[in-house]
Amino acid sequence: QPQPPAGKKSAAAHKVVLVTEDREELNGLSEALKAEGVVPVSATNPEDSYDYTSDENVKVFVVDESFIKNSKDTWQFRKNRVIPVAVIGSRPEREGWDRVVQLDADAYLSRGSSQAEQVARIKALIRRA
Repeated sequence: QPQPPAGKKSAAAHKVVLVTEDREELNGLSEALKAEGVVPVSATNPEDSYDYTSDENVKVFVVDESFIKNSKDTWQFRKNRVIPVAVIGSRPEREGWDRVVQLDADAYLSRGSSQAEQVARIKALIRRA
């Protein structure tokens, strides 16, 4: 199991499932999370990620907005236990948060924001999980 970088909290056991078809986004966010001692798990579609809902080390799902049409889709990620779901998308920030409320998700990550901000928001969700 990977060890957190020196000076980081021991969050290495914490996993974040990233569900997106965008390989560049997936790779970039994965590397940024690893640098923070978080273990990224990737899936290119929701169906491949549902098995992780029973993994107690999974603390957050980050899901491309194109994969979530309604709150029922969001709750598929919570079928075994309540796990925070962050939606990543290209909407303006205000629209994104309005959409998150409609979808029963927990956070919105704008593709227009920096990767550092996205990672900070994911880490905040991990702390609350």
